[in-house]
Amino acid sequence: MSRSYGFSVNIVGADIDKADDIAETLDTLFDVSNIEEMSNISKEDRNLFEKYGLTIYGNGCLCGGEAEEEFASRLIPAVWKANGAYCVVTVKMTCREDLPYEEYTLGKEAYKELIDTNKGEK
Repeated sequence: MSRSYGFSVNIVGADIDKADDIAETLDTLFDVSNIEEMSNISKEDRNLFEKYGLTIYGNGCLCGGEAEEEFASRLIPAVWKANGAYCVVTVKMTCREDLPYEEYTLGKEAYKELIDTNKGEK
């Protein structure tokens, strides 16, 4: 059985020159949605990357009974390997099958009110 997840991975202290390798590694683990080519990055963007890190979003499924903690324990070392050194990696996961939701419906009275209001608008 697989469960659908949304992921957020924040990476601080990584080598900007390894960002493409990190992105490619993450894309093999789940569908990354906001990675762009990091080649020819501006000096300003380079400074922002070094100060705040990089946050990557994606979607995917955990299969074969893999728990969230197990997935994170597999993902984080993969980022370290792609980076070639330690960096701080924070993984946030949202199970899309258990999200809270609000449900709204209108009854016959609301429909009757709409019809009565629109009668004179023809």
